[in-house]
Amino acid sequence: MVSLGESTNRVWALTLGDHRYVLRQRLDGSAASVRKEAYLSGLLAARDVPAPRVLAAATGEHVAVLSTYVEGVGLDQALGSLTRHELASTWRSVGDVLRGVHEIGLGTAGEIVGDRIKSFAGGWAAWSTGHLADDLVWLRDRVADGIPISAARIDRFADLARDALADAPVRLIHNDALPQNILVAPGADGWRCTGVLDWEFARAGDPRWDLATLDLRPAHLVPEAFYEGYGTHPREPHATIYEVLALAWKTRAQLEGRGDWSWTPLAARLAYLRDLAEHLARI
Repeated sequence: MVSLGESTNRVWALTLGDHRYVLRQRLDGSAASVRKEAYLSGLLAARDVPAPRVLAAATGEHVAVLSTYVEGVGLDQALGSLTRHELASTWRSVGDVLRGVHEIGLGTAGEIVGDRIKSFAGGWAAWSTGHLADDLVWLRDRVADGIPISAARIDRFADLARDALADAPVRLIHNDALPQNILVAPGADGWRCTGVLDWEFARAGDPRWDLATLDLRPAHLVPEAFYEGYGTHPREPHATIYEVLALAWKTRAQLEGRGDWSWTPLAARLAYLRDLAEHLARI
């Protein structure tokens, strides 16, 4: 048994015969988190989504999960060394895998607690846009060089966003589908996605949220090959709504010292917000 490190879990790799496994012990003792992981593992396995399969879970004195070991390297590590052709096949495969995740329908939008969903009060639209106006006003008043948009227009945009998302589909969303949580490896048909890790923050909601947290169109973070695999591009007004939602909370949280999202560079997010009036004009 070899230690793989410690964060929210103590993690070990085990080899038994020709098979490899991962054992993780939760440091917070959260049995609900372990039940959630097992529940999601079943949903993903039923759709053949590549992800660690939970083989056993303990929720007694020690709270731990035994799962399969997924081969591959982090997409964030691989991006700098792959050829153009390899990058295209990799991103296309990632898009295909994320589409598979988003095809898993769930009955109501909410947080996944154990093997059940705790519904958002007021539904997805009210929950996802509830802090939008406040976040944008906060950023407008604190971002260097300012965000040239009035409070009245911010309020109108928040109302439009809530109305536009009223009929949003409810699917399984990863909620942290970033390159560091995606494993890739070479295969017979080129590089491919071998697994999606870290489902701790998964919830039931609109899959377009995952796309917005992964991509920022002006920064060209995600190539066209990803959308070829995924099968579609997000359309307006939802594309801009989710872009603004994702950038607003990430940027405010980072400026308040509550997180750091290096995949979407802070400079690119601030540039987008300074041109917010122009972006909103599209919708």
